Amino acid sequence: GAEAMKMKKITKFVIAAMINIIWYTIAVLILSAKDKMVPDALTVEWFGAWTVELALLAGIKVKGKDE
Repeated sequence: GAEAMKMKKITKFVIAAMINIIWYTIAVLILSAKDKMVPDALTVEWFGAWTVELALLAGIKVKGKDE
């Protein structure tokens, strides 16, 4: 039913988020190996954005503007 569809959509998103985090990590490791500096702010923003998205999907209350 609709619940199964919703779960599939969430699962796809979680997989996409994990892939994004993994490829970003690999990219950072490769750049680091080549002595290229990746700004910490970029990493913080990237993980922050995906973590919030995942938390919202998981239904975890994120302390936000509405408090």
